[in-house]
Amino acid sequence: SSGINAEYGSGSLYRVRDLFFARDNYRMMADLSLGERKAWWDAYLYFRKQVDDEAHQLEVKLDGGTLVLIDNWRILHGRKAFAANSGQRLMEVGYGDWNHMQSRILYS
Repeated sequence: SSGINAEYGSGSLYRVRDLFFARDNYRMMADLSLGERKAWWDAYLYFRKQVDDEAHQLEVKLDGGTLVLIDNWRILHGRKAFAANSGQRLMEVGYGDWNHMQSRILYS
């Protein structure tokens, strides 16, 4: 689904997905009552407050040639604006299937 998605395991929250590019489409709330929508927005605003709180953030300036691997299931990540006149920037993205990687590690 698009938008914010919370997933639970063993009764505890273990994953939250917040897709910023899909937030203008809140169809996932279309069938909720007014009370449920209010509860959703209250929870969402609390979540955003936690995410936007600098006390919960780690900022790292990367040197040229630095490789960063991020587990998208475990880390909420983003980047700050980049001024086009401040130098060159190259950002490459790749995706690895974790099941395949685990299999290669365990059975190679």
